[in-house]
Amino acid sequence: MRVIFAVMPASLVSMLPTRIAIFPLVRSSPGGNLVHRAVVLNGGSSQGGHAVGRHADIVEPLPELLGHHARRLGDKVCFEDRFRRVTYRELERRTARLAGHLAGLGVVRGDRVAVLLGNRVEAVESLLAITRASGVGVPLDPGNSEEELTRLLDDSGARMLITDDACLMRRRTLPLRPGLTVVVAEGGAEDEAGDSASYADRVDEADGDGGAAGAGAGGVLRFEELAGTEPRTPARDDLALDEVAWLLYTSGSSGAPKGVLSSQRNRLSPVATGLAIPER
Repeated sequence: MRVIFAVMPASLVSMLPTRIAIFPLVRSSPGGNLVHRAVVLNGGSSQGGHAVGRHADIVEPLPELLGHHARRLGDKVCFEDRFRRVTYRELERRTARLAGHLAGLGVVRGDRVAVLLGNRVEAVESLLAITRASGVGVPLDPGNSEEELTRLLDDSGARMLITDDACLMRRRTLPLRPGLTVVVAEGGAEDEAGDSASYADRVDEADGDGGAAGAGAGGVLRFEELAGTEPRTPARDDLALDEVAWLLYTSGSSGAPKGVLSSQRNRLSPVATGLAIPER
């Protein structure tokens, strides 16, 4: 599978199987040259602190970067997986819609939203949209057991889960959590199996037959309906660089995984410093 990631913190890309990022991170260098370079990320960034030096002030909030690159790069492909691709313009629009719907569903500043998705475009769209909704993104590893995922959802206090059919078919109790709103993208790791019925379709059928909906109190929603339709509430786009943007869990190699809070500046500054073009 070929996946291209763009405009993403190295720490978040590291949560996904592919480590290749095209990272148009900042608008321009002090000399006016556009900074736009390809980077290979071998695992997550270990630089959690603020960047220092003359390039530390070139970091901008992700919504501003998305808008800038949508205007400049427009119809160029930004992300691609086996099944779909998204341009810079589409990425800005889709994440704005999704962020607005998240806000409309009650996600407020600081709310945790878990993302349980494999190596697919929707994973990046989700993490960007959560930032645009001023929530806190919680990337989770689809390879974790159901027991471990349950523990991490409890620990994070996530009120919403964005996942896909494949993940839910393997972990059928996750949508039963009280008060958890579940957003489901079609397909996933089991697309090759040819099972055309989505999890949301099965929930609708169960409701229509008078059976249990198979969802928690928050309900089950379709990802594409949120990303593809205009919300009543606009994206907030007001999360400051130093506010908490992500809750990232450690691997747990030395015990139980621990959650680490991170901001946009924490994650973007080290990469921006590394990509900045020296003045001539």
